[in-house]
Amino acid sequence: MKSIPWLIIIILGVILFIQIECHRCPKCPEAITTTDTCYIAGDTVIRELPAVIPPKPASIIPQPIPADIDSAAIAKAYFSKVYGYAVLVDDSSMYAGFKYMIEQNRLQWFIPNVVNRKPTAIIHNTSIIESVKQKNKWFAGVGIGGSLNTFDIAPSLALLTSKQNLYTVDYKLFGKEFWIHTYWKIGKR
Repeated sequence: MKSIPWLIIIILGVILFIQIECHRCPKCPEAITTTDTCYIAGDTVIRELPAVIPPKPASIIPQPIPADIDSAAIAKAYFSKVYGYAVLVDDSSMYAGFKYMIEQNRLQWFIPNVVNRKPTAIIHNTSIIESVKQKNKWFAGVGIGGSLNTFDIAPSLALLTSKQNLYTVDYKLFGKEFWIHTYWKIGKR
């Protein structure tokens, strides 16, 4: 009859342990992936290429000369220097143009200008943090202690669960006592 209360206490302890530790956890993700990409905006400054580029010879196609022409106007246009700037492409990804000079009805030189406006990725970091599932850990040890009149040795067994709860079982050899200790984690760390 004296063992029935102890049996009830042990059964309630086992039920409490099962209630706390054995429930269905939501499925944890396999890994947490973070990706960081830094961009540098494209150039905003027009860069001239260093050399003045003379054009390649072009094909000349003779045309008939009209009878009523102004010789002075033709000579003035022929010997004047015409400076210009032409834009070939001007959009969000690129800017291209060129400076030029025409004299005696021929292109004398031109200087291309190019700006790359596309953003450039300079850093691409990918960090994969794997979630490690905690395992149950078992410990064994010995406790020694007492008071002025008594002395006892208690071998003990401890279980640290995956939820970071600690359960210990002690048996005092000289006092013939059996102890079960339960410790729950407090806080997030």
